[in-house]
Amino acid sequence: MRVHRTERFDTDVERYFRWYLLETGLDPVDALTLAERFADSVDSVLDFLAKNPDIGRRRFETFGGLEGARSWRLRKPFQRFMVFYRVAGDVLFAERLLEGHSRLAGGRGESGLEEGDPSH
Repeated sequence: MRVHRTERFDTDVERYFRWYLLETGLDPVDALTLAERFADSVDSVLDFLAKNPDIGRRRFETFGGLEGARSWRLRKPFQRFMVFYRVAGDVLFAERLLEGHSRLAGGRGESGLEEGDPSH
């Protein structure tokens, strides 16, 4: 199965990558290592989902804008992040990467993503 990363998904990934790189207070080398591990975790989960597209939990109306999508968590230590995706034919569309406790994932907001610190 082919994976298509939407522009919004890539924006989510970039935002969190930049947070790990610039906002953790780590030494720059350690921050880069952590940010790269995060990006590798995202890629690994997308590869896994491409082989197992039906494994993710179906999301319903409480996930504004993601009704009918499936979700799957990243592996530790990034497990608070969830990939929201849809499958159409032989393509897996990675739609969003959100924190599991964000407003959108909790069903409390239309716009979804809160700005800022992904460590909360």
